[in-house]
This record gives sequence, C-alpha cells and structure tokens, in this order.
Amino acid sequence: MYISIFSDELGLDVAEALPIIKSWGLKHVDFRAKVFGKGIEMLDNDERKQLRKLVDDHGMTVGCLQTSLCKVHLPDGERQKKETEKLEGIIRAADALECRLIRSFSYWQPQVEESGTLATHPQALETVMDLFAPIARRAQEAGLILSFENCGVLPDELFALLDALDVPGWDMAWDVANTWGCEERKRDEDAFIARMVKRANCVHVKAAGALSIMPRYEAIPYVKVLEICHKLGMSGPVSAETHNFGRKGPDVDVSKMLVDLIRDAWPAGAGGRGKALVPCTPSERMRK
Repeated sequence: MYISIFSDELGLDVAEALPIIKSWGLKHVDFRAKVFGKGIEMLDNDERKQLRKLVDDHGMTVGCLQTSLCKVHLPDGERQKKETEKLEGIIRAADALECRLIRSFSYWQPQVEESGTLATHPQALETVMDLFAPIARRAQEAGLILSFENCGVLPDELFALLDALDVPGWDMAWDVANTWGCEERKRDEDAFIARMVKRANCVHVKAAGALSIMPRYEAIPYVKVLEICHKLGMSGPVSAETHNFGRKGPDVDVSKMLVDLIRDAWPAGAGGRGKALVPCTPSERMRK
C-alpha cells in the first residue's frame, strides 16, 4: 500500500496543487475534479497529454482516478447515457495516465428508508445489476479495476454487489469515516476493520475522525486501521480525501496535516513510524 491524495482536496486546480503535493514528498496522486477546471473524465486529448506531462515532470504516479461514475440512484435512460459517455472519458484518461484503478459507484444511492435493501432483497440487487451491466462490461473490456465506495451505501450492500459481479480485482474503496459508528464496529472493532480491509483495494482517510480540529467526530485509530491493512496485504492507495468540513483551516494546510497524520500512523513494518496514537492539534502539526 502507499499514500496518495485527492489533488482537488487542496482547493486548487491541478497545476497549482501538484507542486505542493510533490513538496510534501508524496509520489502518488489521485485525480477527480479541478483538472484544468474540469472533471478528469472531461479532458480533451491535448489536456490529457498536458496532464500526463505534468505528472511525469513531477516524478509522480497516479494512484487512482477517484471518479463519480454511476453515483446516481436507479437512473433513467437519459442519465444512463451520460454515465456511459463519462465512462468513455474515464477510459481515455486511464489510458493516458496509465492508471487502471477507478473509484466507482453502482447506480445505488438510496434514501435512508431503503438503506440496506441491496443486501437483503434479491430483486433490488437484480435491478441494479441489470442497470449496471453495460458499464461493467465496458469497464472489463478496457481493463479497468473498479473500486466501489461505501458512500451512501452500506458495506454489506457493496459486498452483495461485488459477489454478484464476481470480477477478480474489483473491490471496495473503503472510506473509513463512513459507517464508523455502526454497531458492528462497536461490538468488535478489530474484526470489523479486518472484514472491511479484506474487501478493499483502496482506503480513504478524511480529516473528520483523524484530526483534532474536527472535534465533533469520533477519533478513528488509524494506527490500528493501517496496521491491519498492512498485515492483510491491502496493496492499493491510502488516499487523503480531506473534506475540510466547516473550513477549519485553509484546505492546503488541513490536507498537509492529514498527510502527516497518515505518515505518523504508517505501520513500522511497512517502513513507517506507527505512532499517531492521538491526533495532534493544529499548532503541533504546524510545528513539525
């Protein structure tokens, strides 16, 4: 596994963000939005070449294209067509950047009252599979490795989807902060983390739950999370997705604090320090 970061979480467009990310010593970067003012899937051929040169000039590698593919609930035909077009743009970007790992969704973003249905109602799963099948086929043809995020979707729903798709390498983008407060985690934290990691090919780390500038959120023990990731062989990116809720500080500064925390929590067995037992305060971070 390796550290990466959503470039747009710095609040800057890519040409401004990359030098800063490079200055932090990161070798990997994820793209989503703010790529020459666009989403990564919307670049034209010249812009893709320009982005590739920018990445190469900074000696970096793309960890994941963190797209919003299929992040819509049971869409109609017109919206499905737009998502199909989006996928083609993603494929072109993936080819240009030599990155096959793609964050995706599955046409299932239910209201609260429907939450969990995909794992318990076979008809709901069949409906989603029918809608998503053309996207899945094209993604496989293009050699993409999809990573489905647990955003608006419960882990068990994603696991049901992954089991139904049955595509080697396709797994979950585990956003640790999402559903951290669930009863399963409270019953047995280590077992919960291990169950998530076993199905993950990407991990997202938000400032919420990691940095003490977000006091409303329960602290997440990232030393333990990343140690279990290492022990279980999670090989994908651990990506800082800052989400600076409430603007607790400039996005660049908060993103740097989050990267530092991930570094501190990195397992000793993977060349890290494994020491971030308590989130540091902003003043402590800035002194580092």
